[in-house]
Amino acid sequence: MFRDYKALVEKQTGKQIKTFRSNDGEEFTYSDFIDFCKEAGIRKETNVPYNPEQNGVAKRKNRTIIEAVKVMLHDQKLPKFLWGEVANTIVYVQNISPHRALNNKTPKEVLTSEKPEVGHLRIIGYLVYFHVPKEKNNKLEALGKKGMFVGYCENSKAYRMYALGERNIELRRDVTFDEDAALGKARDTPPPPANVDSKDDVFEVEEDLEAKTDLVDEPMEPMDPPPCDPPSNKRRPLWLRDTLQDVDKHVAPRGTFREQETLPVPRICCNHEQHYSS
Repeated sequence: MFRDYKALVEKQTGKQIKTFRSNDGEEFTYSDFIDFCKEAGIRKETNVPYNPEQNGVAKRKNRTIIEAVKVMLHDQKLPKFLWGEVANTIVYVQNISPHRALNNKTPKEVLTSEKPEVGHLRIIGYLVYFHVPKEKNNKLEALGKKGMFVGYCENSKAYRMYALGERNIELRRDVTFDEDAALGKARDTPPPPANVDSKDDVFEVEEDLEAKTDLVDEPMEPMDPPPCDPPSNKRRPLWLRDTLQDVDKHVAPRGTFREQETLPVPRICCNHEQHYSS
Protein backbone atom coordinates (compact mmCIF):
# COMPACT_ATOMS: atom_id res chain seq x y z
CA MET A 1 0.00 0.00 0.00
CA PHE A 2 2.81 2.43 0.82
CA ARG A 3 4.45 1.70 -2.54
CA ASP A 4 1.27 2.75 -4.37
CA TYR A 5 0.85 5.86 -2.19
CA LYS A 6 4.48 6.88 -2.74
CA ALA A 7 4.20 6.50 -6.51
CA LEU A 8 0.92 8.46 -6.65
CA VAL A 9 2.03 11.37 -4.46
CA GLU A 10 5.40 11.81 -6.13
CA LYS A 11 3.85 11.67 -9.61
CA GLN A 12 1.06 14.15 -8.82
CA THR A 13 3.14 16.69 -6.90
CA GLY A 14 6.55 16.33 -8.53
CA LYS A 15 8.12 16.04 -5.06
CA GLN A 16 9.70 13.13 -3.26
CA ILE A 17 9.07 11.68 0.18
CA LYS A 18 12.12 12.33 2.34
CA THR A 19 11.03 11.27 5.85
CA PHE A 20 8.54 8.71 7.09
CA ARG A 21 7.51 9.00 10.76
CA SER A 22 5.38 6.39 12.49
CA ASN A 23 4.91 4.55 15.75
CA ASP A 24 6.78 1.41 16.72
CA GLY A 25 4.12 -0.94 15.34
CA GLU A 26 4.99 -4.24 13.73
CA GLU A 27 3.55 -3.17 10.36
CA PHE A 28 6.27 -0.47 10.14
CA THR A 29 9.23 -2.39 11.56
CA TYR A 30 9.35 -5.56 9.48
CA SER A 31 12.44 -6.10 7.34
CA ASP A 32 10.81 -5.70 3.89
CA PHE A 33 9.48 -2.23 4.70
CA ILE A 34 12.79 -1.11 6.19
CA ASP A 35 14.67 -2.35 3.11
CA PHE A 36 12.23 -0.52 0.83
CA CYS A 37 12.80 2.77 2.69
CA LYS A 38 16.56 2.32 2.40
CA GLU A 39 16.37 1.67 -1.34
CA ALA A 40 14.14 4.75 -1.89
CA GLY A 41 16.37 6.94 0.28
CA ILE A 42 13.58 7.64 2.79
CA ARG A 43 14.59 8.43 6.34
CA LYS A 44 12.49 6.40 8.78
CA GLU A 45 11.68 7.82 12.22
CA THR A 46 9.79 6.11 15.04
CA ASN A 47 8.25 7.35 18.26
CA VAL A 48 9.31 6.26 21.71
CA PRO A 49 7.21 3.26 22.83
CA TYR A 50 4.19 4.10 25.00
CA ASN A 51 4.42 7.82 24.17
CA PRO A 52 1.49 8.58 21.85
CA GLU A 53 1.88 12.33 22.47
CA GLN A 54 4.82 12.32 20.04
CA ASN A 55 2.35 11.43 17.30
CA GLY A 56 -0.37 13.79 18.50
CA VAL A 57 -1.37 15.22 15.11
CA ALA A 58 -2.29 11.82 13.66
CA LYS A 59 -4.02 10.71 16.86
CA ARG A 60 -6.13 13.86 17.01
CA LYS A 61 -7.05 13.57 13.33
CA ASN A 62 -8.19 9.99 13.77
CA ARG A 63 -10.27 10.99 16.79
CA THR A 64 -11.90 13.82 14.83
CA ILE A 65 -12.85 11.44 12.04
CA ILE A 66 -14.31 8.84 14.42
CA GLU A 67 -16.37 11.48 16.27
CA ALA A 68 -17.75 12.75 12.97
CA VAL A 69 -18.64 9.17 11.99
CA LYS A 70 -20.62 8.67 15.20
CA VAL A 71 -22.46 11.95 14.70
CA MET A 72 -23.45 11.05 11.12
CA LEU A 73 -24.59 7.55 12.04
CA HIS A 74 -26.81 8.70 14.91
CA ASP A 75 -28.12 11.88 13.27
CA GLN A 76 -29.23 10.19 10.05
CA LYS A 77 -30.06 6.86 11.80
CA LEU A 78 -27.77 4.87 9.52
CA PRO A 79 -26.88 1.22 10.20
CA LYS A 80 -23.56 0.81 11.97
CA PHE A 81 -22.09 -1.49 9.33
CA LEU A 82 -21.85 1.55 7.01
CA TRP A 83 -19.25 3.24 9.24
CA GLY A 84 -16.52 2.62 6.65
CA GLU A 85 -18.46 4.39 3.90
CA VAL A 86 -19.24 7.29 6.24
CA ALA A 87 -15.57 7.61 7.25
CA ASN A 88 -14.46 7.79 3.61
CA THR A 89 -17.09 10.44 2.90
CA ILE A 90 -15.99 12.55 5.88
CA VAL A 91 -12.35 12.44 4.79
CA TYR A 92 -13.41 13.34 1.24
CA VAL A 93 -15.37 16.37 2.42
CA GLN A 94 -12.61 17.53 4.78
CA ASN A 95 -10.04 17.42 1.97
CA ILE A 96 -12.08 19.90 -0.06
CA SER A 97 -13.06 22.12 2.89
CA PRO A 98 -11.05 25.22 3.89
CA HIS A 99 -8.83 24.99 6.97
CA ARG A 100 -7.61 27.81 9.15
CA ALA A 101 -4.15 26.21 9.45
CA LEU A 102 -3.81 26.47 5.66
CA ASN A 103 -4.83 30.16 5.45
CA ASN A 104 -8.44 29.22 4.59
CA LYS A 105 -7.34 26.98 1.74
CA THR A 106 -8.37 23.40 1.17
CA PRO A 107 -5.87 20.53 1.46
CA LYS A 108 -6.56 19.59 -2.15
CA GLU A 109 -5.88 23.15 -3.28
CA VAL A 110 -2.55 23.17 -1.44
CA LEU A 111 -1.60 19.83 -2.96
CA THR A 112 -2.70 20.40 -6.56
CA SER A 113 -2.93 24.24 -6.76
CA GLU A 114 -6.53 23.90 -8.01
CA LYS A 115 -9.73 24.85 -6.22
CA PRO A 116 -12.05 21.86 -5.83
CA GLU A 117 -15.63 21.74 -7.06
CA VAL A 118 -18.30 21.54 -4.36
CA GLY A 119 -21.51 21.68 -6.41
CA HIS A 120 -21.95 17.91 -6.25
CA LEU A 121 -21.94 17.68 -2.45
CA ARG A 122 -25.05 16.23 -0.82
CA ILE A 123 -26.16 15.42 2.71
CA ILE A 124 -25.20 11.92 3.69
CA GLY A 125 -28.20 9.71 4.39
CA TYR A 126 -30.31 11.22 1.58
CA LEU A 127 -33.06 8.99 0.26
CA VAL A 128 -32.23 8.50 -3.43
CA TYR A 129 -33.71 6.79 -6.47
CA PHE A 130 -31.31 5.51 -9.11
CA HIS A 131 -31.77 3.98 -12.52
CA VAL A 132 -31.06 0.32 -13.18
CA PRO A 133 -29.45 -0.25 -16.60
CA LYS A 134 -31.22 -2.62 -18.93
CA GLU A 135 -28.20 -4.92 -18.97
CA LYS A 136 -28.89 -5.73 -15.28
CA ASN A 137 -32.65 -5.83 -15.54
CA ASN A 138 -35.24 -8.13 -17.05
CA LYS A 139 -38.65 -7.34 -18.46
CA LEU A 140 -40.56 -7.79 -15.20
CA GLU A 141 -38.34 -5.92 -12.76
CA ALA A 142 -38.55 -2.24 -11.91
CA LEU A 143 -36.48 0.29 -13.83
CA GLY A 144 -35.24 1.96 -10.66
CA LYS A 145 -34.32 1.23 -7.08
CA LYS A 146 -34.53 3.04 -3.79
CA GLY A 147 -31.33 3.60 -1.86
CA MET A 148 -29.47 5.74 0.61
CA PHE A 149 -26.67 8.10 -0.31
CA VAL A 150 -23.44 7.18 1.51
CA GLY A 151 -20.54 8.72 -0.40
CA TYR A 152 -18.68 9.68 -3.54
CA CYS A 153 -16.62 7.64 -5.98
CA GLU A 154 -13.02 8.82 -6.17
CA ASN A 155 -12.18 7.14 -9.48
CA SER A 156 -15.22 8.27 -11.48
CA LYS A 157 -17.98 10.88 -11.44
CA ALA A 158 -20.53 8.77 -9.62
CA TYR A 159 -22.31 8.52 -6.30
CA ARG A 160 -22.17 5.61 -3.90
CA MET A 161 -25.57 4.38 -2.74
CA TYR A 162 -26.60 1.68 -0.33
CA ALA A 163 -29.39 -0.37 -1.89
CA LEU A 164 -32.08 -0.80 0.74
CA GLY A 165 -32.86 -4.41 1.52
CA GLU A 166 -29.94 -5.77 -0.53
CA ARG A 167 -26.91 -4.88 1.65
CA ASN A 168 -25.05 -3.81 -1.48
CA ILE A 169 -23.24 -0.63 -2.55
CA GLU A 170 -24.17 0.66 -6.01
CA LEU A 171 -22.24 3.19 -8.14
CA ARG A 172 -24.57 5.31 -10.25
CA ARG A 173 -24.49 8.62 -12.08
CA ASP A 174 -28.21 9.09 -12.78
CA VAL A 175 -29.51 9.72 -9.27
CA THR A 176 -32.57 11.60 -7.98
CA PHE A 177 -32.23 12.94 -4.44
CA ASP A 178 -35.32 13.22 -2.24
CA GLU A 179 -34.38 16.47 -0.51
CA ASP A 180 -37.83 17.00 0.99
CA ALA A 181 -37.53 13.79 3.00
CA ALA A 182 -34.02 14.65 4.17
CA LEU A 183 -34.96 18.14 5.33
CA GLY A 184 -38.38 17.19 6.68
CA LYS A 185 -37.05 16.65 10.17
CA ALA A 186 -35.75 20.21 10.35
CA ARG A 187 -39.01 21.65 9.04
CA ASP A 188 -41.16 19.61 11.41
CA THR A 189 -39.24 20.79 14.47
CA PRO A 190 -41.46 23.30 16.31
CA PRO A 191 -39.98 26.77 16.89
CA PRO A 192 -38.80 27.61 20.41
CA PRO A 193 -41.26 29.52 22.57
CA ALA A 194 -40.87 33.28 22.79
CA ASN A 195 -38.92 34.39 25.84
CA VAL A 196 -40.58 36.77 28.26
CA ASP A 197 -38.27 39.70 29.00
CA SER A 198 -39.78 41.01 32.25
CA LYS A 199 -42.63 40.56 34.72
CA ASP A 200 -44.48 43.55 33.23
CA ASP A 201 -45.02 41.56 30.05
CA VAL A 202 -46.57 38.76 32.08
CA PHE A 203 -48.97 41.20 33.75
CA GLU A 204 -49.95 42.68 30.39
CA VAL A 205 -50.73 39.24 29.00
CA GLU A 206 -52.88 38.42 32.03
CA GLU A 207 -54.75 41.73 31.73
CA ASP A 208 -55.46 41.02 28.06
CA LEU A 209 -56.86 37.62 28.95
CA GLU A 210 -59.08 39.11 31.64
CA ALA A 211 -60.34 41.78 29.24
CA LYS A 212 -61.25 39.11 26.68
CA THR A 213 -63.11 37.04 29.28
CA ASP A 214 -65.11 40.09 30.41
CA LEU A 215 -66.65 40.41 26.95
CA VAL A 216 -68.79 37.33 27.62
CA ASP A 217 -71.89 38.51 29.51
CA GLU A 218 -73.35 35.14 30.35
CA PRO A 219 -71.51 31.90 30.86
CA MET A 220 -72.05 29.29 28.21
CA GLU A 221 -74.06 26.26 29.23
CA PRO A 222 -72.09 23.05 29.12
CA MET A 223 -72.99 20.67 26.36
CA ASP A 224 -74.67 17.48 27.34
CA PRO A 225 -72.46 14.44 26.83
CA PRO A 226 -73.67 11.87 24.31
CA PRO A 227 -75.93 9.23 25.74
CA CYS A 228 -74.05 6.20 26.85
CA ASP A 229 -75.13 3.15 28.76
CA PRO A 230 -73.55 2.45 32.12
CA PRO A 231 -70.34 0.46 31.87
CA SER A 232 -70.63 -3.25 32.16
CA ASN A 233 -68.37 -5.59 34.05
CA LYS A 234 -68.35 -8.10 31.24
CA ARG A 235 -65.03 -8.75 29.60
CA ARG A 236 -64.58 -8.37 25.87
CA PRO A 237 -65.01 -11.65 24.04
CA LEU A 238 -61.89 -13.22 22.60
CA TRP A 239 -63.03 -12.87 19.00
CA LEU A 240 -63.54 -9.11 19.48
CA ARG A 241 -60.02 -8.58 20.87
CA ASP A 242 -58.50 -10.54 17.98
CA THR A 243 -60.50 -8.48 15.49
CA LEU A 244 -59.29 -5.20 16.97
CA GLN A 245 -55.67 -6.34 16.90
CA ASP A 246 -55.95 -7.40 13.26
CA VAL A 247 -57.45 -4.03 12.29
CA ASP A 248 -54.57 -2.15 13.96
CA LYS A 249 -52.00 -4.22 12.11
CA HIS A 250 -53.51 -3.65 8.66
CA VAL A 251 -54.06 0.10 8.80
CA ALA A 252 -52.70 1.70 5.62
CA PRO A 253 -49.82 4.18 5.86
CA ARG A 254 -50.64 7.86 5.78
CA GLY A 255 -50.88 9.55 2.41
CA THR A 256 -51.21 6.35 0.35
CA PHE A 257 -53.96 5.27 -1.98
CA ARG A 258 -54.71 2.28 0.24
CA GLU A 259 -55.67 4.68 3.02
CA GLN A 260 -58.74 5.83 1.10
CA GLU A 261 -59.89 2.27 0.47
CA THR A 262 -59.34 1.03 4.04
CA LEU A 263 -62.41 -0.19 5.88
CA PRO A 264 -63.63 2.01 8.74
CA VAL A 265 -61.97 1.30 12.06
CA PRO A 266 -64.37 -0.08 14.71
CA ARG A 267 -65.03 2.11 17.73
CA ILE A 268 -66.08 0.59 21.02
CA CYS A 269 -68.55 2.45 23.27
CA CYS A 270 -69.18 1.94 26.92
CA ASN A 271 -71.78 -0.77 26.33
CA HIS A 272 -69.24 -2.77 24.25
CA GLU A 273 -71.47 -2.65 21.19
CA GLN A 274 -69.68 -2.39 17.86
CA HIS A 275 -70.22 0.79 15.83
CA TYR A 276 -68.55 1.98 12.65
CA SER A 277 -67.64 5.57 11.96
CA SER A 278 -68.11 6.76 8.45
